[in-house]
Amino acid sequence: MTGFARSHLRRAGCLAAAAALALVVCPGCPRQSKLDKPTQTSLKLLGTGTPEEKLAAAQYLGQCRGRELAVVPALIAALDDESPSVRGVATTSLQSLLRRPDLPGNRAAWEKHWRSVAPQFARMKGKTAEHRMKIDRAALENEKGYSYMQIGQDHLAEDFFREAIALDTDNTVYWNNLGKCLWSQGRHPEAVDRFLRAIELAPYFAQAHYNLGEAYLSITETSGHDHTDDALQYASQAIRLDRENEMWEPRWLRARVLLRKAMFQTNSVVRHELYKAAQEAVDGALTINPTLPDVRRTAALIAYGRELYWQCFQEVKLLYDLGYYMPNSFLDKLEAELKRAALEAGKDPPELPRPPGERAGGGTRPPALRPLHEENAP
Repeated sequence: MTGFARSHLRRAGCLAAAAALALVVCPGCPRQSKLDKPTQTSLKLLGTGTPEEKLAAAQYLGQCRGRELAVVPALIAALDDESPSVRGVATTSLQSLLRRPDLPGNRAAWEKHWRSVAPQFARMKGKTAEHRMKIDRAALENEKGYSYMQIGQDHLAEDFFREAIALDTDNTVYWNNLGKCLWSQGRHPEAVDRFLRAIELAPYFAQAHYNLGEAYLSITETSGHDHTDDALQYASQAIRLDRENEMWEPRWLRARVLLRKAMFQTNSVVRHELYKAAQEAVDGALTINPTLPDVRRTAALIAYGRELYWQCFQEVKLLYDLGYYMPNSFLDKLEAELKRAALEAGKDPPELPRPPGERAGGGTRPPALRPLHEENAP
């Protein structure tokens, strides 16, 4: 192997032959801490070689299944290479190694994905070939389940997620996906158990914290048992764990929970503080994504609760621009408040946006605009 490695250093073309040999020698090798010579050489060439050597190295590293912890960071770094060919091959290799053909050649996206899956590969370190095959099969079962869940076939998805867990019991993503599947079916207490298991396995998994908060809010809304404090706790934890500030969902959840608590609060001082905190949360969600109609709706309800009727009017306008509208019962109340405020200010009240053909107090709804539900409306 030593002579082969020296030849590999002299000629980048030998990398393909090294790949074939490595596939015979190394799959399932339990000594993952020691990389073979071709892999070490390829990692070195990917950083310091000629464009041709980098290209061959990136191709070879894309076949190094079982050595992801060592080669994936190097391939991600190669996404910034000055050669478009090297960047393209590095992307292809990453897509193959991590089974994510949907991710493009964007370094930030790959870094984010790698942070979420690296612990899984760390668990595989030193495992036998048989165990690796089980883990690979579990990943395929999970992918099938996720595909079915995406099209609303939750009962079919559930079976695949359970099979994935049976093959890879300690995978937090599979427990989280099963929880989401059960939550979609309205089986909220069962979903809570799965999300708790996911958090037990990975305490820093922000998505599982958010999902658990949603499940607790659903239980509150459907069973009459108040779990809003639990929902608020896990929404807040998900926000703390979101280091990149990319997740709008837990911020929206926090806003909805605080809105609900404010609406049922009799103490005016406490209610004011709850509405203020809800406003901060929904503003955070809209900063990340300003075109979410359901979040805009929540923002309108919070502004109404704070008696900021002109701000509420602006949110309703933005919602209408997105192709959605609030229910007439809410618009009638807002219109009355705007008229009163305008009268006190000596101004003409603004005209609320309503769907064409619809008038205050009722009317037909055109199919081009989608209504948002009246739940939690003041």
